[in-house]
Amino acid sequence: MKAMVLAAGFGTRLAPLTDEIPKPCIPVVNVPSILFTLNFLKSQGIDEVMINLHHLGQAIEQSLGTGGGNLPKLVYAHETEILGTGGGIKNVEAFFEGESAFVVANADALMEFDLRQAVERHEESEAAATMLLSSSMDLKKYSSIEIDLRGTVRNIAGRLHDPGDPRKAGGFIGVHILGQKVFEYIPPHVESCINSYTYPRMIENGEEIRGDFVEGSWHDTGTLETYYRTNMDLLDDGIRFSYLDPFESYPLKPKNASGGGVVMGENVELGDGIDIRPPVLIGHNTKIGPGSRIGPYVILGNGCQIGKRVEMVESIAFSGAKIRNRKRLSGMLIGVKHAARIPPSAATTESVSEELEMTEKEAEESGEREV
Repeated sequence: MKAMVLAAGFGTRLAPLTDEIPKPCIPVVNVPSILFTLNFLKSQGIDEVMINLHHLGQAIEQSLGTGGGNLPKLVYAHETEILGTGGGIKNVEAFFEGESAFVVANADALMEFDLRQAVERHEESEAAATMLLSSSMDLKKYSSIEIDLRGTVRNIAGRLHDPGDPRKAGGFIGVHILGQKVFEYIPPHVESCINSYTYPRMIENGEEIRGDFVEGSWHDTGTLETYYRTNMDLLDDGIRFSYLDPFESYPLKPKNASGGGVVMGENVELGDGIDIRPPVLIGHNTKIGPGSRIGPYVILGNGCQIGKRVEMVESIAFSGAKIRNRKRLSGMLIGVKHAARIPPSAATTESVSEELEMTEKEAEESGEREV
């Protein structure tokens, strides 16, 4: 079976971090987020995946290659002009030729459910398309999809006004199961959205669009708040997936960690007198200067350089990030070139989002002055 992963977007809700890293490669506990999607699809019997690319597309292709192993076979479609979800699907119509059903998924969500059964239900229904839904999503934050008692979609984010049967509302998890009929309703070479353009026209023309509630887990990484919360839930052992263990390559634990919940990569250099407060993840080849306090709720990517007497809490540093001496960081997402603050509402502890430098008096008292 074949699938498509939508990876062409600009990731504006994660800006400015996505100015330097494409959204599908933004790390979730130091693993590019798209790898969760691809591993999931492979575990569900998907053996070939088309990925559409636009913003920083070459970086995505270089990171993933042609797949294999735990990944499906990967092929790519580079969009010179962004085509949206509908236009992106239409652009690769030839890839799905002969497929009675195929899957389309977003690249920025972590999920686990029985996709095989959802595909079987779709094929049995003979619907033109199926939108997969969750009953646990906050419909004030995510688009509401209304279905009738037969499972037929009657409203999509308030765009359709179809009175009648009792409805059940759910949140769309970003996964479609489609048949060949959908291509008839998408104009070629034009940017369009399948939810706001294609589906309403199909419904108005009498095509059957189903909504199918799936049992399992779904975690969004598309905003600064949801991205941070998903990382911290994984770090805090609140989420696990059967198809991918993101901590598998971190077998070490530093001796000066004050309790459990600390994992550390290889070739890590720890300075004298540092204090590590779990939960913390330290990437491979990372250096932490003497006198620093790291944690709780900190993720350091591979090859990070943390200066002397740095204090970090509730923060994520991407691979290659550098933090100079005596920085105090709370509630920060730190890239190599850019940084962003998480909303205070996303914080795990009661700390206030801040980025401060130690005062001269504090530096003198600590015996550390920056040169």
